[in-house]
Amino acid sequence: MAIQKKFLHVITVFSRLVTLVFASLAIWAFLETQVILKHSKSLDDLKYTDDYKKMMVPMILCLPEEFSIDGDTVSVNAGGEIQCESLDFLINSCAASLLFASVSSFVFIIIDWMSRHNKGPFNMSAAAGMGLFLFFILLMTGITTGALVEQNMHWVETHQIVLNNMGYSDITAEAYGNLAVITSASVFAFIAAMVTAVDATLIRCCAKNPAGKIVETAAPMPADETAPMPSKTVEPATTSETTVPFGNGPAASDRPAWLA
Repeated sequence: MAIQKKFLHVITVFSRLVTLVFASLAIWAFLETQVILKHSKSLDDLKYTDDYKKMMVPMILCLPEEFSIDGDTVSVNAGGEIQCESLDFLINSCAASLLFASVSSFVFIIIDWMSRHNKGPFNMSAAAGMGLFLFFILLMTGITTGALVEQNMHWVETHQIVLNNMGYSDITAEAYGNLAVITSASVFAFIAAMVTAVDATLIRCCAKNPAGKIVETAAPMPADETAPMPSKTVEPATTSETTVPFGNGPAASDRPAWLA
């Protein structure tokens, strides 16, 4: 029993530490997404820094204004105008998921601590239920954050290929924002989801009170048949009626004069 208790305690502590790390990384990654959003408005954000030999690549979708179709072949006029569209919705969806997941993680940690120490109206079942909901929130956050990183890396790698083909291999294409932080937040979102689900499942299967004992419902105590019954005093009923004796009736001396 003691080994099982220690194992559950280790799982819980590890789960909360991972969730806390993710919540902190999510806030940092949220700030990095705002940097990407700020510099992904138009093609003017494609900037080159000669001092550092870097080309900063915005996260925008660009298409040529005209196509040339010859049978099954589609040709693009490289000298034509280019129409670009920002991906604000994709960036903002990732930023919102990071922010909501971070807040949900902090709230879950606080409520779980309160339930384990009998603080407030929460119990272990409520904390376990919140953990299961947090599992799905973290999964969605990891997916959306990973999508943002993947799209950003796609444009960076594409620009790097173009630079290498043009003979500018000494120039490095980089994305706005710190993609390493955003990637770390995505990875920790999946890890936190897994350990939170395991911990919530163990809470449901092995629910314990703060003292570490298994919570059981007490059966009602049987009645003690040997216990003396409480005494009850029965008082005789009183009546105001006069009892008339049966037999030959009242005595002669008691009869009225007209019956004599």
